[in-house]
Amino acid sequence: MGMEGLPDIVVIVPPNGRFLGLEVKSASGVLREGQKRFKANLEAAGGMFRVVRSLAQAMDAVADAIGKESPYGLNSIG
Repeated sequence: MGMEGLPDIVVIVPPNGRFLGLEVKSASGVLREGQKRFKANLEAAGGMFRVVRSLAQAMDAVADAIGKESPYGLNSIG
């Protein structure tokens, strides 16, 4: 349900309320066209969108969004 391409997990990042969308994919999963459009529109509006394939990558994305060092030191997710 909801908007086409809406990511699996939505995070509102403090302190400024920036939108972070986390799309959870398997090791071989790829974004669908609707997800690609949502990503492009979100990033154009100043939000962040990340594809994550593990809990560690999700935590890394949140740390990056709030400007903190990643607990896992990954710092390289798409």
